Amino acid sequence: MTTTPKRHHVVPRFFLQRFALGNQVELVDRHDRTKRITTSVEKALAYKHFYSVDTGSGRNTTVERLFATHIEGPAKRAISRIVDEKRSCSLPGLRRPLATFLAFQYVRGPGVRFATVEFFKAIGQKTALMMTPDLARRGLRQVKGIEPTDDEVDELLAFAHDPTQYSLSVTSEESLHLGWALQAALEVIPYFEQRCWQLLTFDQPILSTGDEPISLIGTSLEPGEPLGLATAPAVVFPTDPRHALVMVRPDKTRVERRDKGTPEMAQMINRHIAFCSHRFIVQHPGTDPLKGISLPGKVEPTRIQGDYVILQPKLSRKGERQIKGPWDRCS
Repeated sequence: MTTTPKRHHVVPRFFLQRFALGNQVELVDRHDRTKRITTSVEKALAYKHFYSVDTGSGRNTTVERLFATHIEGPAKRAISRIVDEKRSCSLPGLRRPLATFLAFQYVRGPGVRFATVEFFKAIGQKTALMMTPDLARRGLRQVKGIEPTDDEVDELLAFAHDPTQYSLSVTSEESLHLGWALQAALEVIPYFEQRCWQLLTFDQPILSTGDEPISLIGTSLEPGEPLGLATAPAVVFPTDPRHALVMVRPDKTRVERRDKGTPEMAQMINRHIAFCSHRFIVQHPGTDPLKGISLPGKVEPTRIQGDYVILQPKLSRKGERQIKGPWDRCS
């Protein structure tokens, strides 16, 4: 346990270093790309206590140590050997650690945390909107210890049914996010490991990354399609400004290879990474991978429709219109 404020990187320092010039990277505001700062790898994408859980008697650093020792360390070695030493992606000793890292990175970031918290709050709001007189009476009875009056029940119902009268918050965003994310990461490892891996190499340092450095690519090649890890035709992860790991769904190809990347490929990858980023895009100082790139609008990560609370992270407005499901009948 510790009470000392610690800053945790939402992507590993070794990974940021791969995009650095010396020890510096350029951060670009995802929502206003005219705002840019150059900062050290040590300070970039670091947040206080992002991975330490407040237990009431101090901060538990178990998750932080898990990431550093069992996830990031093996992944650093695997990326170096696959990308820098040009070893085969198919070697189990390299593939498994990197797939594990990608699975954890996919769920550990600030965008996923924001979506998780908003989803939890939306469920709370929906629950309040569905409150009945009987539930209100029972709740007041438990709190007050006596039978509530009809006026008290009516007052509580009116309050619960009017979301403009209150706001919901989560007392421990770390616990909510990490409690779900750790289990989810273990379940999605196969969706990375069992894909066909292809490493693209670019002549120039023209790739960017961000605080959500993994992106799903669909058939339209447009960011924000309604995709999941199981259904996405491709998953892309830039490892540095000159290399990107592309993991293709196995029914699309069985070929694993190294290939030369084109400027058009780089632009598509950069659009997807920028779209998926939560707050910051990261790029190598002196480069401008986002030049001339436009991004589609991103919708809120949750919405209430009819009897459903819908989680829709990293979805564009066009992608939202493509979604079909039982809630459509509630419109």
